[in-house]
Amino acid sequence: MNKAEVPEKDTFAARKTAAQKKKKIYMFLGWPLLAVGTGMLFPEGWRVPAIVIIITGLIFRMLYYHAIVECRSLEKYEKMAEKSKLKLIFFFSAMLLFVSSPSHAALDAGDIAESLNGLESVNPDVRISLPDEKSENKLSVIMFWATWDKSSLLALPLIAKLSEQYGSDIFFGAVSKEDKSAVSAFISKQKTPLPVEPAVDTDGRICDSYIGNNIPLPVFFVIDRKHKVLWRGGVIELEGVLSKIFKGTFDLEKQKKITALHRKLKLNMQMEKTGYAAQAADDILELDPSDELAMRIRLYIFERDGKLPDSLPYIDRLIDKSPETSYLYFIKLDLLDRLGRPRADIAQLCEKIKNRFNDSHEVLEELARFETTRLSFGKAPLKTAIESINRAVSMLLFDTKEKPNPAKLAKYLTTQARVYYLAGRIPKAAEIQKEALKLCRGMNTEQQARSLLEYYTEAAETAQSSMEE
Repeated sequence: MNKAEVPEKDTFAARKTAAQKKKKIYMFLGWPLLAVGTGMLFPEGWRVPAIVIIITGLIFRMLYYHAIVECRSLEKYEKMAEKSKLKLIFFFSAMLLFVSSPSHAALDAGDIAESLNGLESVNPDVRISLPDEKSENKLSVIMFWATWDKSSLLALPLIAKLSEQYGSDIFFGAVSKEDKSAVSAFISKQKTPLPVEPAVDTDGRICDSYIGNNIPLPVFFVIDRKHKVLWRGGVIELEGVLSKIFKGTFDLEKQKKITALHRKLKLNMQMEKTGYAAQAADDILELDPSDELAMRIRLYIFERDGKLPDSLPYIDRLIDKSPETSYLYFIKLDLLDRLGRPRADIAQLCEKIKNRFNDSHEVLEELARFETTRLSFGKAPLKTAIESINRAVSMLLFDTKEKPNPAKLAKYLTTQARVYYLAGRIPKAAEIQKEALKLCRGMNTEQQARSLLEYYTEAAETAQSSMEE
């Protein structure tokens, strides 16, 4: 067998055996040579050979002590290796026990959700329950969380955004196994109201029924009026899933595949295996070109490898595959800006987005907001932005069958005010922002709306006084 092919444990055993043999040989040679040399030192004529023999004996004694040190080192290494081996055995045994240990039954997509009647609401005026045919809410989003869990707390801003976006169409509830006093104390410390209705599961029965055990928090469930679980997963997919449900494009089986690929994508990114992560992102985008997480990671890998310009044809291929996915156009718009492409190219793409999505007030508002907040100064075609936001506000006010959501209308008006401000029509911007502030009363965005109104008002007054001078 070639030396390179010898297993590590065989090499170690051979080294230990050789060291022990050398120790014995040096011990049996060293002392006798010293004794003989010393005896020959005194008779006449034997002095030179005696000195040579004594020196040789001393060398063997030094080699003997070196062999002792080597043996002790090898024995110490062997003990450390055995301890490490035991630790590894314990670790993998624990992992096996963890994986194979029986868990409580947990709900999954497609199952019928259990009633929430056993929960104790933190807010006595609100009863946590699932929607039915008589409910104002079309869906319930139930989050299982904990006040001490950082991931749960990071999810709250997104829930606030979704709550304002969907209004009464969705009921957002949050269930914790903590004591009611702990949850109440957490809520009392918050500067803004929670975007969810909190409840506690005192005996843990409902939590066990929904999420089982060994599950990292938070876990989200989207449940319809027939109490069917449409989706179960983490916060990274929640916004996209809700968007698909309300657009009528949600596919349960496809989403299960996407969820599995998200786990693979996250694992490979944590292990810094960007090649495998890129493949997972490609697989996700093949199933869902609008997946924001996969797209961001794919762009990050392009940029990390110094190939950001290559992302443009990549985006174009996805647009050709899914031309109705508006998110892809905004990704391309951002790339054109970052890559320093001419303003004419950006203006052309903005016009293309406005024309293609002319019947979607959500996309038109996003286009105007993107142009005025995301693009570099001087790159935004303001004419396209004004036309887009004016049509979006008009559609929301007059073309919808239902009364517009106040939060959404306030958001649109805030964007409209910003566009008019950049276009130089500052008094008009202040007038529009004033209407937006009226709609924001009591919302998380009220302070921001007030600050913008003060800014536009001051800008209008400053412009007026400068003209008078």
